Amino acid sequence: MAHSKPVTLGDYVSSALSAFDGQDDGCIGVGPNTLGLDGQLGPFFAAVVDALVQHPIPGLPIVAGENGATAASSTLFWTYDQRGGFTLEATPGYLTTAAGNGGFSMHVAPDGSWSLTFDGSGNTIGHYAGEPAVAPPPPPPGNTLVNTLVNPDLPGDKWTEIAPNEYSADASKGNITFDGTQAPAPSFDTVQGGVGDYIIGGTAVSPGATREFSGGLALGNCAIYSESTSPVLVDGENGYGYGGSAEGNVLVNINQLRGSVNYSNVLIGETTGTDLKSGGNNSILISTGGDGYELRADGYGNVLVSTVGADRVLFYPSKGWELGDLNTMLGFNPVHGDFLDLSLITNDFVPGSSNINSFVQLVDGPNGEAVMFNSQMFNGSTPNLATTQWVDLLNLDLTHGLTAQGLYNNHNLVL
Repeated sequence: MAHSKPVTLGDYVSSALSAFDGQDDGCIGVGPNTLGLDGQLGPFFAAVVDALVQHPIPGLPIVAGENGATAASSTLFWTYDQRGGFTLEATPGYLTTAAGNGGFSMHVAPDGSWSLTFDGSGNTIGHYAGEPAVAPPPPPPGNTLVNTLVNPDLPGDKWTEIAPNEYSADASKGNITFDGTQAPAPSFDTVQGGVGDYIIGGTAVSPGATREFSGGLALGNCAIYSESTSPVLVDGENGYGYGGSAEGNVLVNINQLRGSVNYSNVLIGETTGTDLKSGGNNSILISTGGDGYELRADGYGNVLVSTVGADRVLFYPSKGWELGDLNTMLGFNPVHGDFLDLSLITNDFVPGSSNINSFVQLVDGPNGEAVMFNSQMFNGSTPNLATTQWVDLLNLDLTHGLTAQGLYNNHNLVL
């Protein structure tokens, strides 16, 4: 996000915390014992987060952030600590949704369990670790039915076969039931979602650790909301969308999500794994499991939240990310199998002969490790160590004691 700094609870914020405690049961610890998984937060939480962001006092292992330069320009406020997990507050009006007034409070536990309560309605969604998946509802009877076998043309638009058994379709006009299971052969589908859509992905995807890759991208069924004219919240675990062009969406057999290009989005993965792609800047991507699924920032200021999965943090220049775009990761854990994939930003690294430290260095600071990349190595440029310029790619907040060589040796760094 725009701000992500280490904080301690010093005298500066004591009065704000006192008020917060009275309203929200001492949630500033953001642990399950103080928040539970069903708490609503509100303006006191946002006030405390802003105080911690604007006046950090290094020491306490908590980080906080907001998605604007100031509290007044922010709509998302969050805190994170390794023991308690991730807590998020969206202000009223953040979403345009029938589920409430557009605001919500969310907590994500370290085991991937999470709960989100919509302001205004009190409706709660979520998932507890170990719970079985819930069957989706049937498609709305009033939707226009489209599939790749019987009715290949969407109203006003066409689906296209972008590669053998890979289809792309535009359902952004809304109230469309797209059924990818009827393709002539098992397929992957990428569908631009619209309000009221019911999207069923093709049958080529098998959940689990086995991934198929093409040119650095993982293949799968993807619901994208890049054209949305307001933020989206997408719950990949239960298969529902809220706000913007995701409003009223139901997603079945979808294992990739991409948010709006021009707004801050919140994308939540499923426990078996979901590729999460921000779409643009200042979004929040929450992984709750899976092996090798993407956390991809398509810009700057994004927050990548990892819990129990083995997440692939991908840097992809042609998808909106540029060298110099700084993002934040919370919960990076090499033991879980998390890894940084830099293979698409350099062509110079030669396994067995190149010095990894000439390409990547990790700088340990008070708030965690900064992943630094040598810009002279970007996209195959000729190394010139006398004029090396190191660029901060990613902040691994609250993570310490790592080295580039150690990550590379243990397959947590890929070039």
